[in-house]
Amino acid sequence: MKRIILILLIFRTGIIFSQTDSLKTNYLSIKSSIIHNQEILAIDNNGKLNIWDLKTFKKIFQSNNQNTFFTSLGKNKNGQFFIGTKKGRVLKFDRKEKSIKQFLKLKKNFWTIEGIVFNAESEIFLIMPFGIYEPQSDKLWTEFEHKGVLMTVYVKKFLGFKKRLKKYFSKPDYTFIDKNQIMWMSKTFGEFGSVMQLFDLKNKKIINLPDSLSFGEPKSMFDSNDGTIFITSGLHHFMQSGSITKIKNFKTIGTYNSNELKDKDGKLVFPNEIFIGSGNYNPYDKKIYFSTTNGVYKTGFLEGKELKNIELVFQPKLTWKQEPLAIGIDTAIKKIDFLSNGDLILITESNGIGIYRNNKLNWLN
Repeated sequence: MKRIILILLIFRTGIIFSQTDSLKTNYLSIKSSIIHNQEILAIDNNGKLNIWDLKTFKKIFQSNNQNTFFTSLGKNKNGQFFIGTKKGRVLKFDRKEKSIKQFLKLKKNFWTIEGIVFNAESEIFLIMPFGIYEPQSDKLWTEFEHKGVLMTVYVKKFLGFKKRLKKYFSKPDYTFIDKNQIMWMSKTFGEFGSVMQLFDLKNKKIINLPDSLSFGEPKSMFDSNDGTIFITSGLHHFMQSGSITKIKNFKTIGTYNSNELKDKDGKLVFPNEIFIGSGNYNPYDKKIYFSTTNGVYKTGFLEGKELKNIELVFQPKLTWKQEPLAIGIDTAIKKIDFLSNGDLILITESNGIGIYRNNKLNWLN
């Protein structure tokens, strides 16, 4: 019994990996963020909007919303910013004036707006807990296929009877819009598998997942200059595993497991498998960056059957939390992004926002 209690205590505690940069524990968790020129706008876990100047690393704005809880951020092609709330409102934020005005209000104020996205025509779509909603047409899309996931969902019917749903919507962990206006939404259920939901923002329809598309437990989706899509995947369930998947035309054309990755000398970087978290493509140096439990790495473009020239970039010290549906950790880095000059931005689960510039990691206060 003592052994069982000890194991549970280990996995319920935040795991801190001993790495090079000093750990900051007073930072807030970031729920939604947008980089705009040399500023970053971010919603924190207290429902506040914050803005930092990325040149000086100083906070230049924090909202004073006492009675409204902000949940999400969005930006259309005209550079207009929008804020979603916990009670079904979309607000318009004037970045220059630092003013916030109501843009629209949903019919049901208990609907939490989890995400705000736009198509190329600047038509707004809202990611809700139960589907994709377009306010203009009052249309809701909920019937997404769930392939390869060991989860069963029921809905209560008349007189308490339950019906098993074959198609439903899972609130995504990660969302990505590709160059063809396809929104990729991933949801991971730990040891029970994962699902990818696709929605065409241009033609306003659900895309059923083709059998030719395979992936692991997604931690990020992104594309390179030529439109190739990559998915980084990681799972820690007793043991660590990770992979990078390469996709074209909804078809998986390559999967690179973490224990196959090699450095410039052809040596395996991770002889044993390692957890791979968030990643992204940096157009400045045309490299793919990805996080692991051992640090942030980069590599050239993925070609052929092997992934070579893996380089360690830096090793931040981060707080890692438990994966809810597995015996292990979840990713500490929720998002990797870049400035136009190649500076790397880390959006973390528990340590706030970091900027890697001139070989130094700077945390925003």
